[in-house]
Amino acid sequence: SNPWMAGVAAVFSREYYQLARRRLHPDGVFVHWLPCFLLSPEDLASAAASFLEAFPDGGAFIGFAGPRRFILGLVGGMKAFTQHPRCALGPEELGRLAAGAKPLRDADPRLELRSAGPGQQGAFGSANLRRVMVLGKNVLTPAWHSVAEGGCEEKDAEEAPPGAPQRQEPRERAAGR
Repeated sequence: SNPWMAGVAAVFSREYYQLARRRLHPDGVFVHWLPCFLLSPEDLASAAASFLEAFPDGGAFIGFAGPRRFILGLVGGMKAFTQHPRCALGPEELGRLAAGAKPLRDADPRLELRSAGPGQQGAFGSANLRRVMVLGKNVLTPAWHSVAEGGCEEKDAEEAPPGAPQRQEPRERAAGR
C-alpha cells in the first residue's frame, strides 16, 4: 500500500478494519501489513488505533520488505499467534503503541498528506522499529537479528526513547552470558 496515493489511505481506516472484522469467518485470520518505512510514528499509532477498534485482541508481527523497509503485520481474529517468534506486539503492547492517537477515518486525508512519498521511502522505518522494539514483548532476540535485515544501524536499536526499560546488550544475550 502506498498511503500517499489518493484513495489508498482508506485501507488504514477504522471503517476498513470494521468491514474486515464483519466479513471474517469465526475461525479466520485477518493480516494487514503496514509499511512502517512510509508512515510517520504518529500515523502508525493512528493506524494501530483504527485497527484496535475492530480487533481489540489483535497483535502485530515484525517483518521487512527489504533493506530499510520495516513493516508491521497487524493480525486479528486469532489469539494463539502471540507465541510466534515474530510476534512483536500483543494486544496490550499494540494498545500502548496506539495510546492517545486519533483513529483514521475513510474521509481523513492525513496519510495522503503526511506519509513518505516517492524518494522519501525509508524515512520513518528506523524510528518506528525502535518504538516497536521498546514496546515489544519478548521479541528482543528476533528483533536484534532483524535490525540488520531492516537496514538499521546497531546504535539505532540501542537508542531507546527516554523512560524505556533498560535491556541487555545483544552480544551478551547471543553469547548466553
